[in-house]
Amino acid sequence: MNDNELKHVKLHFEVGCSFPLHQSQLARTMEGKRSVSKSQLALEEGVTSKTPSKIPFLLAGIFVATTVALLITTIVFALQKNHIANMLEQLMKGTSKPHEPGPRPICTTKQCYDSAYLYLSNMDQTKAPCDNFFDYACGGWTKRYTVPEDQTRFSTLTKLREGVADRLRVLFERSPTLGEPDSYHIVRNDYKSCEDMDTINNLGVKPLTDLLTSLGGWPVVGDNPAGGNWNPAAFDFEKLWADIRGKYGVQMFVATGTWPDPDNAAKYKLDAYVPDFVVPKFDIEKRHWPGVHPMLDGTDDAGYDATMLFDDKYSSERKAYLQYLIDIAVALGANETVATRDMIDLIEFESTMANLTVKHPDFDRVMTTLEEIGMNLIDWVRLYQLMLPGSVDPGVTGDEPIVNYNPNYISNVTVWLRDQDNRVKANYMIWRLVSRMVPFMGETFLVIRRKFLQSVNGTVATTARWKTCASNVNNQYKFISGRMYVDEHFPEDTKRKV
Repeated sequence: MNDNELKHVKLHFEVGCSFPLHQSQLARTMEGKRSVSKSQLALEEGVTSKTPSKIPFLLAGIFVATTVALLITTIVFALQKNHIANMLEQLMKGTSKPHEPGPRPICTTKQCYDSAYLYLSNMDQTKAPCDNFFDYACGGWTKRYTVPEDQTRFSTLTKLREGVADRLRVLFERSPTLGEPDSYHIVRNDYKSCEDMDTINNLGVKPLTDLLTSLGGWPVVGDNPAGGNWNPAAFDFEKLWADIRGKYGVQMFVATGTWPDPDNAAKYKLDAYVPDFVVPKFDIEKRHWPGVHPMLDGTDDAGYDATMLFDDKYSSERKAYLQYLIDIAVALGANETVATRDMIDLIEFESTMANLTVKHPDFDRVMTTLEEIGMNLIDWVRLYQLMLPGSVDPGVTGDEPIVNYNPNYISNVTVWLRDQDNRVKANYMIWRLVSRMVPFMGETFLVIRRKFLQSVNGTVATTARWKTCASNVNNQYKFISGRMYVDEHFPEDTKRKV
């Protein structure tokens, strides 16, 4: 063995290479190393040894140890080389077996069994995943479920929501129990009132027309004292917006709310963003500002001469939506000719506003103030002062910060609103409220709505009344219904966390 090989072996030996040593060999080796260290220490410190020199013995020990180490290394290397060669040979022959890890623990809890059943039952393992992965992964689901006649889709999320709705229904229909919070009574009374169709049909349109009158009247209804008699000179844009948003939670033009500050979750800030639009979703996102063209052919629909930003592909849905608006207005006392004209203007108004989101997309929020966001065209300070209860102290001021999530849309819609006629603005604002009320009206209005949904969505059945009522109550009283659900269905340890 030459010097380089000896140094190489010695280096591996001293740092501890990864081959096995017998315990006695390891002990002798460590004893030899300790001896070397003591001798070196003695020489470095100039200590005189009183015993005979041990250097020859140390050298002999090192030689023996390195020889043993080299022998073991050679054997290990040879074995590894032979193992690798065997693996390569098996791989070339196609007989190599993948490494099989040891047995893993199997989960046997109810949750694991339920999850396994869910996955396996939704699969169709008779299908080849490489031929049709969708059928393989979801074929079991499509075989077991069909889309209900009152819905346009049915997914796992739909099934979960229906399960929650069923459990809420039981809670809402349950008789009060001793000691439960008084707020539970409010929820149950609201639910029962919604389900009482006899009373709702007997009351007719009066509750809604009284509401319209309290808001100054709906222009499309004309001079009908029940919900009409709108006075253009008395129109107060900010006040009507504040009343509908503050009292009934209906968003319009710009959606508003109070949410945690995106930069500091410990604080809350006002925010503003794009609202949802009543105009069917498919009539948004495809629009382009220069593409104005006739909405409907005037040859067979006299008077329907509006211009719209709609795709011709959805002409039947557009007609259905327009007819829906006209039918609702007429049911509330409007003249059909006036209703046709006003509702055409309303759709054009809403679709143009909706398409501002397409023409001027937003990608980032900005922090501004109530005074700045209105651009001296909309009095946002007054809007919030009217919207918030008088008990709020201190009240809002012009320097109140507000997070503007859609600055392009909001600035453009603010300027655009300045040039719109007050009649169409008032018609649209009241319609946003009326559209929310229709599902809770009497049979006359439910028939009109069912006809519209059948034309647009293809649904052929009416949603069960209890589902409509449970959904409405849950949306109106989220915290109360949530508390009821937690009390009934959550484990005790989770209840404490909640």
